[in-house]
Amino acid sequence: MDDNWIKKVLKASERLTPEQEQEFVNLVSEVSGKCSLEVARALMKTFSDKPDYGTQERVNSVLATADRSIVIQALLEELPRLIKEAPEWANSLVAQEVNFRIKSVEDVALKMPKNVQNILKEILRNDEVVAFNMEVKKLRDKLAIG
Repeated sequence: MDDNWIKKVLKASERLTPEQEQEFVNLVSEVSGKCSLEVARALMKTFSDKPDYGTQERVNSVLATADRSIVIQALLEELPRLIKEAPEWANSLVAQEVNFRIKSVEDVALKMPKNVQNILKEILRNDEVVAFNMEVKKLRDKLAIG
């Protein structure tokens, strides 16, 4: 996807008007089935703590069309921002991936910088995340301590 699409989707992700919400959903829909690492990174940047009026569901649907290792990499790269700006999304997105693809999360996480591993480890300490998959404790133990 080109830089123009990325700029447009990030701008529309502000969702300040109903028109902007619709533009956001339309732009996200354009990449369904074409979700590269670059696109997944841009989509991860759209998660915030602002009300999204259900538009992030479309983002999740499009991310579901991508290779899981790409989505997990983009998610983990974005964790430092997400944990500060949208901690509920950080927990939810990690819990979802851990629940269904813990081995893939482990494989990608072990290649991430220590600061990202440490943030992931903190998220994996969350009881709600642990409740999704008891294997979380094993993954947590494998991550580096910073």
